Amino acid sequence: MTGKILVIGANGQLGSELTAALRKLYGHDSVIASDIRSRDDDPGFITLDVLDKELLQTIISLAKNLKMRVIAEGIETESQFSVLKNLGCDYGQGFLLAKPQRAEEAEKLIYRHPRWLPSGDLDELRQSDQTANDDRLPVF
Repeated sequence: MTGKILVIGANGQLGSELTAALRKLYGHDSVIASDIRSRDDDPGFITLDVLDKELLQTIISLAKNLKMRVIAEGIETESQFSVLKNLGCDYGQGFLLAKPQRAEEAEKLIYRHPRWLPSGDLDELRQSDQTANDDRLPVF
């Protein structure tokens, strides 16, 4: 691998597990971990406040310029959804968009919809039933 992977939110449960798995796969130096809270025990860690809208725009723009897809994780409020959508985020995950599902159900959805793309706004998403049996994962 010639590039670097930036994990934002690396101090959280999902972020820490993702960082460890990626470092095992691609090597420690290829994965940069970041979070709003600093860590002194990891030389490959940077402090990054993605709550800063200008910084978030810079990160998303950089990813787009590098022809990368941007996935936002942990979207819980309409405000977060709106900001991320307006900044050009490709995909989103979080309690606002879909309730938690069992792994088997989520895997079935992934195979049925290999390419989830936006088709509407949050109001349209809310009109659909967001249960574990829903065969659509709302993304933007």
